[in-house]
Amino acid sequence: MSASRIRRGISGCSVLSLILLLQNQSPAQDDLVLRIQGPQSELTLGSEFTATVLLDSQLDMVQGWSFGAAHDPAVLVLLEAQLGATAAVVNNGKQPDFLVLNTEPAGGSGLTMAAVISFTEPIYLDAGENYELLTMAYRVVGDPTQSDPCEPIQSSVAFSNDLGDPGVQTLLTVDGASRVPVTVDAGFTVRCPGTIEFTRCEGDTENVYLEWTFGGPPDWDFLFLYRDGEFRELLEVDATSFTDEGLEADDYTYTLVTFVVDDPASPTLIFADCTATVIPVTIEAISPIMGHYLGSTEVTVTGTGFTTVEQTTLTFQGEGEDPLALEVLEVASESELRALTPRSPRIGFYDLRLENELGSADLPQAFEYGFTRGEVNEDGVMDMSDAIQLLSFLYLGEAAPPPCQDAADTTDDGLLDLSDAIRILGFLFLGALPPEEPFASVGRDTTPDSLGCLD
Repeated sequence: MSASRIRRGISGCSVLSLILLLQNQSPAQDDLVLRIQGPQSELTLGSEFTATVLLDSQLDMVQGWSFGAAHDPAVLVLLEAQLGATAAVVNNGKQPDFLVLNTEPAGGSGLTMAAVISFTEPIYLDAGENYELLTMAYRVVGDPTQSDPCEPIQSSVAFSNDLGDPGVQTLLTVDGASRVPVTVDAGFTVRCPGTIEFTRCEGDTENVYLEWTFGGPPDWDFLFLYRDGEFRELLEVDATSFTDEGLEADDYTYTLVTFVVDDPASPTLIFADCTATVIPVTIEAISPIMGHYLGSTEVTVTGTGFTTVEQTTLTFQGEGEDPLALEVLEVASESELRALTPRSPRIGFYDLRLENELGSADLPQAFEYGFTRGEVNEDGVMDMSDAIQLLSFLYLGEAAPPPCQDAADTTDDGLLDLSDAIRILGFLFLGALPPEEPFASVGRDTTPDSLGCLD
C-alpha cells in the first residue's frame, strides 16, 4: 500500500470498540495466539520476503484486534502491508467496518493495525487456526559484511506495544471483552553473502560425513568437492551434504569450491575447507597377556577407535565356545581402556573381540588363562585350607576332586597324594620349598602328565 494510513468508518460505535480494544490488559491467554510467520530460510543483503500475522483461536466470537509489528530499520525496510486473506473478506466478503493500518508509526520501525469486524451485524471469527490478518513485505538492508570478520545478523519481526502515540496494544476483542493473546515473533538470520560453511565434518571407521550451509541461496552454476586437493565430485548447486565412503584410516581434507561472476573480468572464488579423520576400530595389544582362570585380572587394552563404556562390548572368543564377556571398567581415551577378565571354563588361549558403535576388531590368541599351584579350593589364595581340602579328598571322601588337578599337584610329579598336602603345609609353616611352578605367577603346566586343569 502506498499510503501510510488506511482508515475506514469511524463513528460513535468505533469509539466504543476502541475502548474495548484498549482497556486494561489481563494476563496472556494461551487459547488465543497471535504469531508472525516469517522467512523459512536464511537471508542475505537485498533479500525480500513476506511475513504474515496469523491468529489461532480456541474461542468463538473474535470481534476485533489490534497489534504493532516492529522491525529494526537498520536491518529491514518495510515495502508493503496488505490485509491478509481472512481480514480482507471477514465482514461478509468485505474488509472490517473499522480499520486503521499505519505503516509509519515510529519513523519506519514498524506498523500498527486496529480492526473491528462489524458495527451493525453480529459478525465474528469462530474458533480456528491460521486466520490471516496481515501480510508484510520486507527487504533486507542490513549488511553483515560491514563487520570484520563478517558476522551473521540476528533480527526479527516482533510484536510491540510501543508503536504509535499512545502505543497500540496487542489485544483481541472476544465477545465484547479484551483479551491478551500469547504472541510468537518471527526471528531470522542475515548471513554473509556468497559463503559456504561446514557444519559437520567427521569420520567413523571407513566413511566421512560432510554437511554445510550457504550464506543465502546459492547463486552459482557449479559446486565442486575436492579431497586432499584432488577432484572428488561435481555436486548439485544446492546440495548441503555428502558421504565419502570406503576410506582407509587417515586424515582427509575436503574443499568445497565455487565462484560467483559478479564481474566477468574478476569472478569471486568461494570455498570452504575442513579435515576429518577416519579412525578404524583396532586392537593392538592387551596387558597382561595371561591371567588366572578364576578371572578378575585387570587388563589394559590398547588400539584405536574406542568410544564409551556404555557402547563397548569386550569378549574372549574360543572356537565353538560361547563368548566370555569382560567387564569394561573405563575407556580412558580413544586408544586405551581397562577391563576385568571373567572366569574361564578352561586353560588356554582366547581371541579378544571389541565391538562398539563404530565397528569391531579382533586380536587373535590375545590372552591365555593359567593357574598357580597350591590353590586347591579356588578361593584365590594358597593357605592351610587348600591342604585340608586336598586331604579330605584323598582320605576322607568328604570333598570333590579339585577342579584344577594341576594346581593340587604341588610337587609336579603327575600324582595327587599326601606329598602334595605336605608341600603346602611345609612351605606355609616350616620354611620348606614352595610348590613347583607355576607358583610365583600364573602359568601353565609344562611337564607332561595325566593330570589336567578344568578338564
